[in-house]
Amino acid sequence: MKKLIVIALLSSVVWAADFVGYTTEELINKRGTIPVENRPAFREEMQKRMATMTSEQRQLFMQSKQQRSGMEQGAGMGRGAGGGMGRK
Repeated sequence: MKKLIVIALLSSVVWAADFVGYTTEELINKRGTIPVENRPAFREEMQKRMATMTSEQRQLFMQSKQQRSGMEQGAGMGRGAGGGMGRK
């Protein structure tokens, strides 16, 4: 039984998504589109990249991240002050 568990764990590492080949820009653009099973590998690669960035690069990354999240929040067709039909 232990051998089966070890084999399963090793095979999951082999089949895990590899984000090393992507540029940091590509990784940033992929945020929010990564399947749940690949998120730990994605997070790990982003953390490695963040650790090697200069403070200026990290600041630019955080600014672009905030700008994207701001655009996403205002772009939906959900509830809010919108052009829906009023009540009579």
